[in-house]
This record gives sequence, structure tokens and C-alpha cells, in this order.
Amino acid sequence: MNCLNLISLKLIQMSEFSAVITSDLHIRSVDKYGKINPEGLNTRLQDRLDNINKSINYAIEHEADYWICLGDVFDKINPAEMLRDKFIKTISPLIEHNISIIILIGNHDTDFKVHSFMTEAKLLNTLDSKAITIISEPVTMKLKGVECLFIPFTDDDDAITALLKKYKKKIVFGHFGVNGAVVSNTEYIMSTGVNQKLFDQHRFTI
Repeated sequence: MNCLNLISLKLIQMSEFSAVITSDLHIRSVDKYGKINPEGLNTRLQDRLDNINKSINYAIEHEADYWICLGDVFDKINPAEMLRDKFIKTISPLIEHNISIIILIGNHDTDFKVHSFMTEAKLLNTLDSKAITIISEPVTMKLKGVECLFIPFTDDDDAITALLKKYKKKIVFGHFGVNGAVVSNTEYIMSTGVNQKLFDQHRFTI
């Protein structure tokens, strides 16, 4: 998906907590639809960073409790150091305003052995390790006391189905296929997706 569309998502406001949700940022240095600007950056990269910044400013302006990215921050598991640095610099204002950051690992972020944030531990810790949560395995968490289920990318639909059946009445955050969904062109082989009816057992699904 295109970051420019996803950033337009509004603040998710619940009685217990509020969060700005985005996904599929796909930060990359090369893009055939962009041009090289005077700073030597592809204009599409700058577009993506600018739009991520808009979501961050929105979170700060509305005093959100969380800024959540549901996967695919980068376009591959070993992004250039320049891209990592620019992303960390872009999200750092969230930490300064005490807005917690939660990032799920998406299909472009992992090969199931390593993921794109593994080498960032030192850099993330210099910001504030408590402010940033990287989720690479399914986990249940409470956000301001609200029961949530986080499911990062896996191509095992049976495992996702089992999780959705085991944990009920949650707010579900995930990066996986849903049966019947329409996807854009991708170099990844997509699974058939989980049954939509599984979400009827949960409070809300993103």
C-alpha cells in the first residue's frame, strides 16, 4: 500500500486510549516514480518522510497515547543506514512528547530469521527503549488497561486463526492476509488469508 493514502487515517479515539495508526511506509531510497532533488534524495523518499511526519505531528497535536505502525516500515530487511537514521530522526519528536511507539514487523521487514530492526537496538536504546516497542512475535498487551492482540506478519494462516480463536474480545492489530481482501501487485506470495468471521469475536480489528 502507499504511505500517502494510509497517513490520512484519523486518530483512533476510544474511551480508554487514543492512537494514530499507519502502515506500509515502505521507506526506500530508490523509486522509479521520483526524481533526485538537490540534496541527492529521491523525491518519493522525501514525500514518504514528509507524510510520516504529518502523522507524527497529528499525534502530537491531538495528544495521542500511541503512534502505531502495523508493519513494513522499510521495503527490505536490510535498509541502508541513511534510511534507518532518517526514520529514527523522524519519529524522535514522539518520544519528546511522551507518545509511545509500537511497530509491528511486516512481510517486507523480515525473512523469518532476521528483521529490519534487529541491528537498530543500540540506536533505539539511545532514544528511549521504553518508548519504542518492536513486535516480531504475536503478543497480547494492555494499552491503558485495554486488552489488545498484536500479530506481526506470518504466512501461517492456521497459526493466526488459532490466535484469534484463543484470545477473544480484544482489539486486534495485525499485518496478515484476510480472505477476500484485494491486494496490489507484490513480489511476495500472499496466503489465502484468514476467515473474516473470526473478527466477530473481537472488539475491533485494524
